[in-house]
Amino acid sequence: MKNNFKNILELTKLTSNSLLFYILQLEKTSQNKDLQILISTQNDFAKIHIDSLNKDIEKTIPNDASQLKYSDSFRNLQNTYSVKSIYLKDLFPEKKNKIFLVGISSNETLFNKNTKDILELSIPIIKDFYLQTFEAETKLTENTITQNSIEKKYQFLIDSSSDLIFTLDKSGIFINVNKSGAENLQYQIDEIIGKHIFDLIEEEEKQNVTVFFNKILSTKKPVKFKTILNDKYSNKVWFEITAHSIVDSNKIIGMLGYAKNITRLQQSTNQIEELKTKYIEASRLIEIERDRAKQQISVLEELNSLKNEFISNVSHELRTPLASIIGFSETLHSDPDLPPEMAKEFISIILTEGKRLAKQINDILDFSKLESTDEVLNKTQFDIILMLKDLVSIFEPLAKENSNKLTFSAPEAEIIITADEERIYKAISNIVSNAIKFTESGGRISIIVQDFLKEVEIIISDTGIGIPHEEIPKLFQKFNKVHRPGAQTPGAGFGLVITKKIIDAHKGLIQIKSELKKGTSVLIRLPKNNK
Repeated sequence: MKNNFKNILELTKLTSNSLLFYILQLEKTSQNKDLQILISTQNDFAKIHIDSLNKDIEKTIPNDASQLKYSDSFRNLQNTYSVKSIYLKDLFPEKKNKIFLVGISSNETLFNKNTKDILELSIPIIKDFYLQTFEAETKLTENTITQNSIEKKYQFLIDSSSDLIFTLDKSGIFINVNKSGAENLQYQIDEIIGKHIFDLIEEEEKQNVTVFFNKILSTKKPVKFKTILNDKYSNKVWFEITAHSIVDSNKIIGMLGYAKNITRLQQSTNQIEELKTKYIEASRLIEIERDRAKQQISVLEELNSLKNEFISNVSHELRTPLASIIGFSETLHSDPDLPPEMAKEFISIILTEGKRLAKQINDILDFSKLESTDEVLNKTQFDIILMLKDLVSIFEPLAKENSNKLTFSAPEAEIIITADEERIYKAISNIVSNAIKFTESGGRISIIVQDFLKEVEIIISDTGIGIPHEEIPKLFQKFNKVHRPGAQTPGAGFGLVITKKIIDAHKGLIQIKSELKKGTSVLIRLPKNNK
């Protein structure tokens, strides 16, 4: 009978998530005072606590639960065992002997209204069990009720719970289960009784559950854990289980369990975790896009700055020859008596500046065409040696004007390539023109051609002022104009850009090596058969 009473307290403890429940009896006679814990879910703690109470209780035993709760003995209990909240219920307030139901918890807000409502359902059954079990000892005169009636109330308390409450024998077989708990798993009560609990546990969870069961049996204390049970139709149902071993005569005879269906909570938790992962990933991607946007803004700002500089350079390059043309033309127009020699000189200047202006405009047009994806190369087969010889004959006088020497070295045999001859001529002439322009008087410019199996290599090398190492990567950037120390840089700043675009369009290669005050070498490789 006392074991049944202990089971009632154990179930009360599990359903309210408390640490401990016990029945406390206080009795005072003229000679002495006596405190006794009649039934406890944890005997060791109960013994320690009763010793403490016997030592610290006041001379006058408190008359009701409220006085007892705020007595020094219960304050000591709270301080010593980190008890945050206490539930006290005087089961028979009208009697001389004070019989209290005591619950303790480490949670300050545990015994709230909802928990107290659950506990109120247990009070009639606990009172009936007390009367049935301890009537002779307490000499209480209330009418007792039959064991069957008590068990019916006990079963009603279990069945009123919407959660799964079950009892296992020592081998793990269900010997009792409440109706709502069975329905949680799509079973009838008689279908689940007799099954082994491991028949319901998800295969991948069995190893973890075994560890928890061993802990329950070894510690003989309540253990809480989460696991997955399979219902009748193999659907996975998440439960949070609080279980405790049932002990009789210091032998474990079974296990009492209280399981709360947390499937929706677990699904929500999983969704939250998934959303957290997606949030972290999205944040990382947003950060990447933000950095990319910053980089693009930086590039756009730099490009805008280069465009402004480009427009300024182009304007200057167009304005200078145009100013000369207009100035000398006005002089010729306004002075018909100008000496013939001077007039001839002015006309020569106008022609030179006009050609310079035309070249600038053609460069701009070429640049615009090469920027367009619709531009098609006019490819033909031609001897690149003959083309280079024509180019050398044109630039040789210009080199001599600057007291520089222009040399050409190439194989005797012809080298036939398939390319846009006009574009290739312009690209190489840009390089040779720069070499002459930036080579000081008395220098040397060399053009060397080598014939390979599938490509031709052209090297234009000079002994000029060279290019700063940090400026070399900028040479082929749009709108960029390399600043050479100690030298003015004529031109709009896109000659090398045009050159590289022409070489790239022919699937070729262009590389530049340079040292300050030691000269520059430009290497160009072109495939012979570029169809």
